[in-house]
Amino acid sequence: MKYLLALLFCTTVFAAEPMWVWKQGKITTEKAEFQKTINLVNKPKKASMVITCDNGFTLFINDKKIASSKEWNQPQTVSLKQYLKKGKNKFFIQANNEGSMGGLIFTLDIDGKKYSSDKSWQARAPKGKWTAAAEVAQYGKGPWGKIFEKNKQPAVAPSPTIQAVTTLPGFKAEKIYTVDSKTQGSWVGLCSDNKGRLIACDQYGGIFRITLGGNKPQVEKLNVKVSHAHGVLYAFGSLYVINNEKDPKGLYRLTDTNGDDQYDKEEFLIQFKTRGEHGIHSAVLSPDKKSIYLIGGNNTDQPDYINKYRMAKNWSEDHILPRMADGRGHNRGRLAPGGLILKVSPDGKDRELIAHGFRNQFDAGFTLEGELFTYDADMEYDIGSPWYRPCRVNHVVSGADYGWRHGSGKWPEYYTDTVPTTLDIGPGSPTGTVMGTGAKFPEKYQRSYFINDWTYGTMYAIHLKQEGATYTATKEQFISGKPLPLTDVIIHTDGNMYFAVGGRRTASALYKVTYTGKESTKPVQAHQLNKDMLVRKKLEVLHTLPASKAIADKAWPYLSNSDRFIRHAARVAIERQKTADWKNKLSSENNSWAIIEGACALARMGEKADQSLILKKLNQLDYAKLSDDQKLAAIRSYQLAFTRLEKPSSADAQAVIKNLNAHYPSKSNFENRELVQVLLYLDAPNIITRAVREMVSATEEQKKILSDEILQRNDRYAAAAKRTEQFRPNTQQVSLAFSLRSIKNGWTDADYATYFSWFPKAKTWQGGNSFAIFIENSRKEALANIANPAKKAKYDKISSKSLIKPRAITPPKGPGQIWTVESAVAAVIDNLKGRNFKAGENLYHAVACASCHRFAGAGSGIGPDLTGSSSRYTLKDMMENIIEPSKVISDQYGSKVFKMKDGSEVVGRKGTEEDGLLHLMTNPYSADYTAEIKVNDIKSEKEWHVSPMPPALIYSLNPDELSDLIAYIFSAGNPDHEYFQGSSSLEGATSLFNGKDLTGWAGDSKLWKVEDGVIYGSTHGNKLKANSFLVWEGGDVQDFHLKFEGKFEGNNSGMMYRAFWKDQSIFRLSGYQCDMHPKPEFLAMLYGEGLGKRGIIARRGQKVEIDANQKVRVTGKTTAPEQIDVTQWQTYEVICKDNRMIHKINGKVTVDITDNHPEALKKGMIGMQLHAGVPMKAWFKNIQLKKF
Repeated sequence: MKYLLALLFCTTVFAAEPMWVWKQGKITTEKAEFQKTINLVNKPKKASMVITCDNGFTLFINDKKIASSKEWNQPQTVSLKQYLKKGKNKFFIQANNEGSMGGLIFTLDIDGKKYSSDKSWQARAPKGKWTAAAEVAQYGKGPWGKIFEKNKQPAVAPSPTIQAVTTLPGFKAEKIYTVDSKTQGSWVGLCSDNKGRLIACDQYGGIFRITLGGNKPQVEKLNVKVSHAHGVLYAFGSLYVINNEKDPKGLYRLTDTNGDDQYDKEEFLIQFKTRGEHGIHSAVLSPDKKSIYLIGGNNTDQPDYINKYRMAKNWSEDHILPRMADGRGHNRGRLAPGGLILKVSPDGKDRELIAHGFRNQFDAGFTLEGELFTYDADMEYDIGSPWYRPCRVNHVVSGADYGWRHGSGKWPEYYTDTVPTTLDIGPGSPTGTVMGTGAKFPEKYQRSYFINDWTYGTMYAIHLKQEGATYTATKEQFISGKPLPLTDVIIHTDGNMYFAVGGRRTASALYKVTYTGKESTKPVQAHQLNKDMLVRKKLEVLHTLPASKAIADKAWPYLSNSDRFIRHAARVAIERQKTADWKNKLSSENNSWAIIEGACALARMGEKADQSLILKKLNQLDYAKLSDDQKLAAIRSYQLAFTRLEKPSSADAQAVIKNLNAHYPSKSNFENRELVQVLLYLDAPNIITRAVREMVSATEEQKKILSDEILQRNDRYAAAAKRTEQFRPNTQQVSLAFSLRSIKNGWTDADYATYFSWFPKAKTWQGGNSFAIFIENSRKEALANIANPAKKAKYDKISSKSLIKPRAITPPKGPGQIWTVESAVAAVIDNLKGRNFKAGENLYHAVACASCHRFAGAGSGIGPDLTGSSSRYTLKDMMENIIEPSKVISDQYGSKVFKMKDGSEVVGRKGTEEDGLLHLMTNPYSADYTAEIKVNDIKSEKEWHVSPMPPALIYSLNPDELSDLIAYIFSAGNPDHEYFQGSSSLEGATSLFNGKDLTGWAGDSKLWKVEDGVIYGSTHGNKLKANSFLVWEGGDVQDFHLKFEGKFEGNNSGMMYRAFWKDQSIFRLSGYQCDMHPKPEFLAMLYGEGLGKRGIIARRGQKVEIDANQKVRVTGKTTAPEQIDVTQWQTYEVICKDNRMIHKINGKVTVDITDNHPEALKKGMIGMQLHAGVPMKAWFKNIQLKKF
């Protein structure tokens, strides 16, 4: 959360029963807003609010977000003292409802005075007209009952030792020690020893021992040689240390041999060759307390010897079509097996590989039942690509390959030769994890798996539930903060949780988490494993036994099991045996799952001579009757038959094509991704044309990457996720284009024209740091496969073009979303007043409408003319045309499928026909890109029921942007339409602020930042000796019209113009200022900042002239001073031409100055002020400049 909530135990007392309230009108699935201004004589000493909403709410006070909840049955009790001030306080609540019954209810206590939700509050639909709130029901009535008595939500109150750390109700988090960075470094690993003392390790330094108790923990640095550790473990009477940062790297054992409580013996047990922070990390004690599990990332080489393997040593890359290395070079050439989990004896001599294929899992933990889990890392560069895999919780099972491969080669979880994730988390940086075993927590949390995310400052409680032979899971935010770079976490013998923050030399500290609630903390017992779990574990025992035919005989029947984890355990057991002992079983097998899994095993372990048998058995399957999971698994087994055993014979290839070709394309995106690779590999008839057609028309349902609340905790790392949310790349289209880029033969000119014309659209999408490079490298590789120089040049030109016209200078701000017709109509229908004409015009080009449609006499004619849209379409019709373009296709703009005599197919819209050639428009974005086919070569033609208009064009838009776009289209491009009345846009102006970051502005980074899409400045915590300014870097401006929106609190602010540096080192300006002042007579006045005696030049309401001697004479009046709430957004304007300067607020002239002094400032810089003295805050947005 942006602000720390103080949620306190309290007794609910009402002066009058609160009412459930809503806006006027019928209650539906909708949003509502509520407001009230409360005037306080003094700043309150106590203030709290109990609030809930069916279904959710967000509370703002004085434009600050204070609290939010999506759980109506868990009312929030919020301490408000720190957010209220003397004078007017604006309460604003955003509420949302699902269904036909909804309501908001709250009670407010300010220094003993009670306020409740009732009709005295104003309510409206978003941006609608304010009216009295409708009272839906009395407190205690309706379906809600006495909700405040049922639930009371305590949590952490702020204290000097807690800053920006929140946890769940009933838990208390406190900082107990701040690490001295100079002498103690930054702690990344924790454990406790046999005396209850904590051991901590500095990533780039020594090992420390912490004695708990008393007012402050006592910390001593251990006198040992080993250092630069990622993890520590106390076990078997020794301290195990994992050094990953300084050679020789590996596992060390420290022992106290003489009983003086010091580690006098150091042994280097296992050497690991590692690179960077993806090396060997942590050590975890086994459930039977007889061995140690070592956790290593994908840059950990296997040690010099391993004497036991749970799996066959046959890992490979296994890509049927060429993969692409990361464009930024990350881990280029790093091959399987990837990250590993190694089980070792206490002396390190017995070494057994348990599982591999991880990216960068940092830690692991065992459940009470002895099941192992880890938290693996994503590759953030891949965000937006088809091969992006989020950070994920994995159930670590014996012999598994978890599918990490470098670049684009990461395996999807549906591959039959891997196992699926237990729970996807999203972007992040996994660090320490721990099971809740031993904690004095409620049962739910004793059984939880706690995982740390360093990047987003979030510790999740993962709640596991047995299902089949594995687990399902849900996540819950347990600890969070900004910044809170979580490293390790442990459960201590005192029953409390301890966690560290730090890493990468960041500020480090130690925290303690205790449970203060009323639920039972009685130690829980292990659950009994279900029958499927027991079957899997029985099969996993076979992974530890010497090879024998009896093992194959015992495991084979389980390949038919419906449970994927059981089948996996059986296949791993079988692969460890000689193929001669079991491959004949595949010949006589009739069960679909057993055929698929057996074929997979034989492909991985067999020889070229086995390929025909594998393909014969897979072809024996009735593909159409297979389940979706079976189809994906079968396709993977086909792929493995080719990646492991090379190209099949012509006869075998044709048999596979005959079995699979008719099933492409299917209705499943994942199935299409895998089928197309097999069919392209085998050169199936007409596959390129079909794949290209699918590529340009494929749609997908995209899910949110990570909640906005969590992304806000790290502005830097969240950038890729936010870009992807905003520009919504179509990963299905990317996947198909990526597969096609490596194919050299079988292309028609129509295929090439359509394929390469897709890239301009793809280049408008954004994602992780490597996303654009993957797209561009795909284009280049595809071009490299064209032998004809003229054709290569033609398609290079087509694919290099920019889709967005030069006039579309601003991409959408987003964040976008997956719009449906219903959600789009709901967002726009009441939001078409006061729209921004320039924004709508820009978006019309930015989302490529202008590429295909004529509008207001300009544009292309590929699609219908949109000028008269408002008279032809209802809003719903318009949204259907945009979001579901294939639902209704006009005959005038439809395409056809031409079946050629050679068996190929071409899709396009008919153009002209001359000299026996038919010209087809194949590119949905331009009429310039055409293909030609011979009329005599056409066998047949039929309608193509897919619109040439791509779906998802508006997915990058937020609701206001969508409203601006529709207003622009429905207005027929008329800036004077009623839709744009009251718009804050300035005709012909340039925006000085991009709404995302401070690009183009210079100022003290401790004072200024972008928050919630606006510029935010604050002096709180930074006492200024002089006024400081955020300065526009566009240079001096002479004559201009400047318009902006601003608000402030605590001290006055202002907008400088015609200014110059007084002290650039502290960002201090002198010059003219449009003053933002709380007093009416000074608001929007002209003030001479740092200009000696000039000071106040003109007050609000004055028209003045300044003569050559700087004498100011009032010559008239402007508008009279009035009380305006400057803590709310107000619109300011400054107009300067020659020696005339005019200020406005909300359209009213406040001062009008004519300055005849010869030294009057005629040009200068623009900047925003933070005032020294009383701590203050200021916000600015919609900053527009029009130069004369």
